Amino acid sequence: MQTKHFDIHQAFIADLTYGEHAENDVQELLMTMAQGHVEVKADRYRNGRMFIETHHNPQNRRDAKGERIWEKSGIKVTHATWWIYVVSPNCMHVIPVQRIKNYLTKNRDKLRKTQSGRADNYAHGYLLMPDQVLDMMLNAAYDIVND
Repeated sequence: MQTKHFDIHQAFIADLTYGEHAENDVQELLMTMAQGHVEVKADRYRNGRMFIETHHNPQNRRDAKGERIWEKSGIKVTHATWWIYVVSPNCMHVIPVQRIKNYLTKNRDKLRKTQSGRADNYAHGYLLMPDQVLDMMLNAAYDIVND
């Protein structure tokens, strides 16, 4: 019986290359953090959900008709390139902003739009459930294509 030869060197080179790409991603993140291009949010309820703000109403402002005045905010206006979402102490998701935008664009009609806030700052946005957060982070459909 003949077995197919497996080239361990070729597999090592492929794994090494993959690992080097991951190291480059982390170096890019750290340089971006040093430059201040990171948005940090937190899940105060430790439930695995992620609220992504798109509009806000600071100080509950209203127009002449009594309607709330909504301004773009959060993901719609950020200049950050990375979004860090703290899910519990010392545990966080680190996601490129463009990946989140890709996810929101492709799933706009399926996502739960919601309002949150306190009396001083109402916010509109998308409330992602834990399975949606996982899909956003793992699904190749949201990968960032560098031309």
